[in-house]
Amino acid sequence: MERGETALFCARIEEFDALAERGEFCFTRYLTPREQMQARSVRGRVRRFVWGGYPDAERRRIFFVPDYVGEVDGEGELDVLETLVAYFPEELSAALTRLHIAGSGFRSLTHRDYLGSVLALGIERDVLGDIVVLDDYSAVLFCDDKIAAYLLTALERIGNDKVKVNFASDDISLPPRATRPISDTIASPRLDCVVAALINLSREKAKMMIRAGEVELNFAPEQRTDAEVREGDMLSLRGHGRFRICSIGTLTKRGRLRLSAAQYI
Repeated sequence: MERGETALFCARIEEFDALAERGEFCFTRYLTPREQMQARSVRGRVRRFVWGGYPDAERRRIFFVPDYVGEVDGEGELDVLETLVAYFPEELSAALTRLHIAGSGFRSLTHRDYLGSVLALGIERDVLGDIVVLDDYSAVLFCDDKIAAYLLTALERIGNDKVKVNFASDDISLPPRATRPISDTIASPRLDCVVAALINLSREKAKMMIRAGEVELNFAPEQRTDAEVREGDMLSLRGHGRFRICSIGTLTKRGRLRLSAAQYI
């Protein structure tokens, strides 16, 4: 985001926080991972819950929780979700509506096909959550109830295939995001070392890629070649996809660090 956009975004987060402090349960639009990171930099006075409808969601909404909700039994996402569902069942259902989109079987459909056809209806991306492809012919789309009501009648085709759109039943399970494991050793947890190992580049080429602005660390551009990479960090490499750092572990006999990562595919 540009500086002015960032200031407006942060001000909006503060407004939500103030509303919740006065006792109102409120939430943002669907946010990108980068926006979620930006929101974390805004100090708040009430509890926040970040959720996109399922544990692996990338695009999520931030829910601002009034103090009267009280303590939550357990620390996990699902523990918090269970408590909020007890207090705000209608609001959560409306904010995280699931639609099942089923093709005719005429052709295989991709994530790009679904997103392109929905956006072609004039819908803004930030009112849509994740699109989870179930198989070659169907997907689940997260959105709010108002957009869902529109899509139920307006979305008739994905690409050149006719589709049916219905509310997704609770028994539809969403597959985990597919990943490819990567294991290597690195001299240090510097960004250039990690990038070189992830995509099999020389360290000099990795440095050039970083300095050219082609690398994001935790969804923010990072041009420092010596930036430290830690376990749990996310790296986005232009032209190569996204990677999660699983561990930077023990030393080998040669004094190198064992790197374990997962590439999203």
